[in-house]
Formats: sequence, C-alpha cells, structure tokens
Amino acid sequence: MKKLIYIISSPRSGSTLLANILGNNKNIFNMGEVTSLNGFIKGNTRQAQYFGQKVASGDSIFSCPIWSEAIKKASKKLSICKEELDPKARMSSRGFWRYFFLNTYIKELKKESLNQSDSKRASEHAFALFDAIVEQSGKSILVDSSKNLINLMAYTNYLPADWDLKIIYLSRNCEATACSMKKVSQKQKMKRGRSVYFNILKCLHYNSMIRFFLKEYSHRAISLEDLCANFNSSASKLIHYINDPTITELPLISNNRLRYDIGGSTSVGALNDKVNLKLDEKWKLQMSFPKRVFSRIFLFIYRFRF
Repeated sequence: MKKLIYIISSPRSGSTLLANILGNNKNIFNMGEVTSLNGFIKGNTRQAQYFGQKVASGDSIFSCPIWSEAIKKASKKLSICKEELDPKARMSSRGFWRYFFLNTYIKELKKESLNQSDSKRASEHAFALFDAIVEQSGKSILVDSSKNLINLMAYTNYLPADWDLKIIYLSRNCEATACSMKKVSQKQKMKRGRSVYFNILKCLHYNSMIRFFLKEYSHRAISLEDLCANFNSSASKLIHYINDPTITELPLISNNRLRYDIGGSTSVGALNDKVNLKLDEKWKLQMSFPKRVFSRIFLFIYRFRF
C-alpha cells in the first residue's frame, strides 16, 4: 500500500520545515508543494519565477532525475502534454458570506468537489504523478506540503484504492503567521497581505475551515510551537500515526541526501546540517497593543462560533 502524507496548514506555519523533517527519513520522499507543479512547468507564476523553475537540489524541473521522468510518465499515462499536467484543484464557490456561515460554506465546497469535473481531474493528475514518483524514487511514502484544503477535498473524494492518505494538520500562533505573511509580502513586493489585521483574519478563518472539515477524517494535529519545543514527543506521535514498519525515526539530519522538493523553501542541495527548530519570535515586536486586542477579540469569536 502506497502512502501519501498530506500537510494541511495556513501559509507560513512551518509546513516546509515539517516536510523536510519527514523527508530526512530514507524511506520517505518529500515532493514539496505539488499544487505548484503546473506553474513550475510553464514558468508563469510568481513562485516559479522566484525559484527559477528549480527544485531544491538546484536542478531545473526539466533536468531533475526525479521530476523530469515523473512528469513524462504521468503525461503519457494521462495522454496529455506536460503543460496540461495540473494537479491543482480549483473551486468556483466564493463570496463574502463564507466568513459568517462556515458550516454552509464547507458543505457547499464538499458538494462542489464531488460534482465538479475539475476536482476529479486534479486528483487523477496528482495520483498519476505520485505513481510515477514512487517508481522513480523507489519510495512508497510521499509527502505533499501544498497546504491546499481544496486539494485535500479532491484527494479524499477520489483516493485510489492502492493509496492510503495520512493527514497532518499543522497549526501556528495566528499572530506569528500574520506577521510572517506580511514580511513575505513586503519582500516579494506584493500589495496583498501587507496588513497584519487582514492576515490575522485570513489565518483564523482558514484554520477554522480546516478544523471543521477534518472533523470527519482521521488526522494528526500538532502545532509548530510544540514541534519545536517537544520534538521527540511530536515525532513519536507522527510515527505512530503514519503507522509504517519502515518508519521508526524522523531524523533532523538528512545524511547528505539531496532534496528534490518544489516550492516552499529557498535552500539548495543536501540538508547536511541539523534542522533548526528554534522559533523566530521577532514577530512579537510587530504586535502593537491595538493589534493584540484585535487578535484576541477575533480569536474568541472564531472559537465561540466554530
């Protein structure tokens, strides 16, 4: 039985860090953010251009020994050209009302995921790619750190019989996440996401959506703070949840194995050094008193309602 470990979280919550730790195990292959693949192939997204269409090993996605062959095999299996290989699911359900009626909104998304051909198409493309990566890498446990709830819905609805889905929900302090999102927006010169207030609301809402959706599915929930402060305990819980005889440890050192993940991280080459689990708490300096009050009020509202 092949296994897909899917990391779901809000942006800037440590999904890349966790994916790298999982990928340090010699029996696990970290793919990175699979929903970014089509953008990397076409080179037409901000993220792909930021990384120069290169995977973490420093190779172009078209010269990488894993991705180049996997893309060819998946495209051939689906009878499409490589530019049409798109494992990202998209939904049309939008509207400001989703912030007030989360129950109804999630039900609408789930219904649309089941009835929409795009969701089925994304899952078919994804698992054709996953099968090819298993063949190329020789590893039957893959990690996808896309964080995309819409894709997770597609995977749960159209999971192939020979695959087992393991969901890890990684959370982080919403204020830390909001400040980190602002920092990235400024660095990449993006107008959206520069407001800490907006980012706090976005983080609270997205995490509420995740928790609401996951009520019906087996998953393992951990926080980035707990992962860093109590790594051995968190690693033990994750190993128990993955439940595979070949996974007995989650090392912090890769033993010079090259990484081939896409998106999410700017580091290149092998993870020769120990993964740094120290939390960056500089964000606290950005949280003025009004921002803290705003955060506490809306955190209370979301907890009370959802």
